[in-house]
Amino acid sequence: MGIAAGQRSATETLWDHPHLNLPYMYHCHMLPHEDEGMMGQFVVIERGQEAEVGVPAGHER
Repeated sequence: MGIAAGQRSATETLWDHPHLNLPYMYHCHMLPHEDEGMMGQFVVIERGQEAEVGVPAGHER
């Protein structure tokens, strides 16, 4: 997916196997982007498990 400088993008996916203790990883293959935050981890949870993982304010669904 190509995104021009200054643009924002969002991706929504469906996960069939939520797991609180199994983080998935995302990253960008451009090394300067990795250094600036385009590399991280996330966990897939069921509805109602937000309190167990600490969802940041403003990211509730």
